Amino acid sequence: LRSFMNDFGGDSFFSDFFGGGGRKRGGGRGGPPAGRDLQVRLSLTLEEIVTGTSKKIKYKKMEKCPDCSGTGGTGVQSCSQCGGSGQVRRVSNSIFGQMVNVVVCPACNGQGQTITTKCRTCSGEGRKQIETTVSVNIPAGVAEGNYIPLRGMGDVAPQGGPAGDLIVLIEEEPLKVFDRHGLDLVTELAITAPQAAVGDTVVLNTL
Repeated sequence: LRSFMNDFGGDSFFSDFFGGGGRKRGGGRGGPPAGRDLQVRLSLTLEEIVTGTSKKIKYKKMEKCPDCSGTGGTGVQSCSQCGGSGQVRRVSNSIFGQMVNVVVCPACNGQGQTITTKCRTCSGEGRKQIETTVSVNIPAGVAEGNYIPLRGMGDVAPQGGPAGDLIVLIEEEPLKVFDRHGLDLVTELAITAPQAAVGDTVVLNTL
């Protein structure tokens, strides 16, 4: 296991590739916010970690409404709460005086428009929860706590916003034969007193 990992840069290679760095996402200014990221946990055996594998994951997410194609309904009008700007000003009082914050309009989700005739299936939201299956390729050498992001496979945002991501979090199943100490594998071998006294050649199970 150590020689394989060293060929690909050791732990740092996988920590940089899986789960390294920050992720900053969201809708554009004045536009609809991005959909929610989803997270699933994927349990792998040591053999699968060493050799790599492909897994199918079943999960639930918000997808475009099939009846309105994600529009939320028919007919649009200027949002009465923000006046079509997609933003609202909120004033709060503090010991330092009044503070003004500009936030995305909650009535229209920043679009500046609202639907006049809402879709009955999704009540104007433009999306509906479905169960779906996705295949993910797991490269050899992943470790507990690594994650694999699947871009655009999360929840679809209301009324046409960008979709979130699906985050596949890697978990390692408990080992039956070995203990894993970082890149090392440890196993126990029972021998007799004569073997310990004069030495012997024995057979060890490996991967």
